Amino acid sequence: MNKSILHFIFIGLVCMMCLYSCTEKENNGVRLSSYCGHYTVESIFWAGEFVDVNGDGIASRDLLIELDGQPGFVPGWIEADVTLCQDGISLSYDCAIPAVVIREYPESSIYSQTIMYYGVQIISTWHPDWGTPSFTSGVYNSRLDAYTYGINRAYLNNVSDSSFELCADCVLLNVKDNRIVEGVVRFTFKKQ
Repeated sequence: MNKSILHFIFIGLVCMMCLYSCTEKENNGVRLSSYCGHYTVESIFWAGEFVDVNGDGIASRDLLIELDGQPGFVPGWIEADVTLCQDGISLSYDCAIPAVVIREYPESSIYSQTIMYYGVQIISTWHPDWGTPSFTSGVYNSRLDAYTYGINRAYLNNVSDSSFELCADCVLLNVKDNRIVEGVVRFTFKKQ
């Protein structure tokens, strides 16, 4: 009789643990799914010294203004899709972002620039005991050779279920004084 009671209690505990485990996974899935969706860019801010990328004589940190009209820049192409990964505890942030790629000609101290679009994927992993996702970042090195510069590293910031920032460590060309400037570009994405 004593064995039967212990056996019953043991089975009851196992069943409760299974139910609790299923509930946790279901709660995680519901919470993570609120982050999923299509996002478009709301702003592009340069966190560095004021720059004149477009050569109009006016330095700014608003890169939507500075990049407007530049060959290769299409604001409608800046977007992101956030999806749930197969493991059920990670999110995939798949972003299309423009980068100013700079070519240095050391023999003449001249620089040229062009706009290229990068596909950046960052996987975030959910930690339910933290209450918010924690993020791991991929590193994107776009230096093609010793004289070509672009995005060095990309990572997420200020993530919510309706917006996030994708930050990219990179360089810009200040056309006014033909000088490379280092800083961080912050792409603010908003869910559609």
